[in-house]
Amino acid sequence: MSDKLQVGDIAPQFIVKDAFGKKIDLKSYAKHKTLISFFRYAGCPWCNLALHKLTQEFPILQKNGMEAIVFLQSDKDSIAQQVYERHTPKPPFAIVPDTTRSIYDLYGVQDSKVALAKSVRKLPQWVDSSVRHHFTQSKVDGSLFLVPAQFVVGEKSQKIQYVNYWKDMYSPASALDIFNVLQFGEF
Repeated sequence: MSDKLQVGDIAPQFIVKDAFGKKIDLKSYAKHKTLISFFRYAGCPWCNLALHKLTQEFPILQKNGMEAIVFLQSDKDSIAQQVYERHTPKPPFAIVPDTTRSIYDLYGVQDSKVALAKSVRKLPQWVDSSVRHHFTQSKVDGSLFLVPAQFVVGEKSQKIQYVNYWKDMYSPASALDIFNVLQFGEF
């Protein structure tokens, strides 16, 4: 497993297929700033809430020159059932199944039982996701202990400009954090 990445590191490159079979090559994103998010699995209420939030904020991010790629430990069928069938609007960015966690490993995204224990204080978000948005816990097809992470990769250089290794199971980057990187990051 890789060490955790730092601001200024070159983003590990990858070529993968998204849940629809479309080729996703990080090098082809070099003309944009790119938010790369690693979430747990498709049935996770916290992750679905984070995906919902990102889907709502994405048009603003995209207008400011950003693209997004999301990774889930789930397979493409689970992503179709647990994400695309349940979300309105549908996520407009690539969602990549990574059941072997090979790209998670490249980015140093790891498991932590301590982070899961800290997540007890995030139960209100779990309830909000399950009750208000109907993203109820379903199939667990990934590690319960995986701690999500997010990165902003700069255009051209593909250097990492922002790192957010979550401290628990629900600490997504805020739009303000991302806008600060867009405005003041060295792309």
